[in-house]
Amino acid sequence: MASGDRASEPSTSAAPEQQQEAGDVLALLNEFVVRIQAREFERAMELSRQVLEIEPDNRLIQRYQPILEQFLKDREMLDMLNDSDGDEEEDGGDEEEEEDEEGGEEINGEREESKTDRAG
Repeated sequence: MASGDRASEPSTSAAPEQQQEAGDVLALLNEFVVRIQAREFERAMELSRQVLEIEPDNRLIQRYQPILEQFLKDREMLDMLNDSDGDEEEDGGDEEEEEDEEGGEEINGEREESKTDRAG
């Protein structure tokens, strides 16, 4: 019977480990959903990776992780485009201000002339 006890020991010690892992996965999944709702997508991605380390076959994460990855890539690309547009606007804005300062009177003069032409 002692050999039967030994055989059952691994299964009894494995059960609490499995329960602990299941609890960890549920906690991670819960936080994953909370982070998605809070629009904290980078943190959600980290959590999805942690879930897959514990439970590589997790269907929820397998389904949503590629979508999340694509979203983060798209957002990064959009941020880069917005940054480059902002740089061009800043550079172009300085030039426009200089042109306005130099030729501002002419522009106002032209507008005044066109108003006068209409009145006359």
